[in-house]
Amino acid sequence: MTGYPTPEALWEAVHSCFDTDDGSLPAILLMNLADTELAAVYAQLRKRSEVVSEEASFWDAEQQCLRPLDDVPNAAELVAAGAAEAFHVVLRVIDGVVLPDLGVHFATGRVTFDYRMGAAWGPSEVWAFFTLLKELLGVTAGRLELDDECPPNAEEFIAAWQRFARVGGRPAHRMVLEYCSLQERLVRAFLEQKRPRDLETFRDVEQQGTILIEGVPCEYRRHGVGVAFHLGDDTIDAHRSMATAPNGI
Repeated sequence: MTGYPTPEALWEAVHSCFDTDDGSLPAILLMNLADTELAAVYAQLRKRSEVVSEEASFWDAEQQCLRPLDDVPNAAELVAAGAAEAFHVVLRVIDGVVLPDLGVHFATGRVTFDYRMGAAWGPSEVWAFFTLLKELLGVTAGRLELDDECPPNAEEFIAAWQRFARVGGRPAHRMVLEYCSLQERLVRAFLEQKRPRDLETFRDVEQQGTILIEGVPCEYRRHGVGVAFHLGDDTIDAHRSMATAPNGI
């Protein structure tokens, strides 16, 4: 069985990334976010948190002035559209467990979380934080990355994250998408692995079966001129025009 059975098991794997305040603010990045996905992540965070920044604001590029975040329905949507500059806000996420305050930076294509390590973190808080990251990525085709301002023992963090993210549940399969839409990735994988000769109807491929998306099993069933893919609790319909055939197909 993959994943961690308890918060304590996850904590054992990553406590060195959280338990001792060394004065740094480690950063965790959600990358490769489409414009709509950036706005969706912002909306989800605002629903589950309260702003603790004093005078939280953003720079309105069109009006050339600072504006309070709550002057607009979704400031990240303006960032994605080029109508606002990237901005940073401190949020207190309340998701069953109150997480230590998180700094969140919204920029085109990415969201960066920063946090202060220390005694405020424990098994329940880290579990809730990983769950939050997993669920946020679950509404995107993005991925989690670390940069030079990463937590201590970055390799342990990434290994724990990859193990945690693959536990059952709707968002898990989306963690592995590095580019393109979900439908595009599914069709590319289907074409590469099944290599149909009939690219219009796929009639020479078995009616149903399984493919792998970056190591994640995905069941499929042909219907008409398309294919229905089943990932976790989701069903995703796709068709040939969503991806360019790989060389040699």
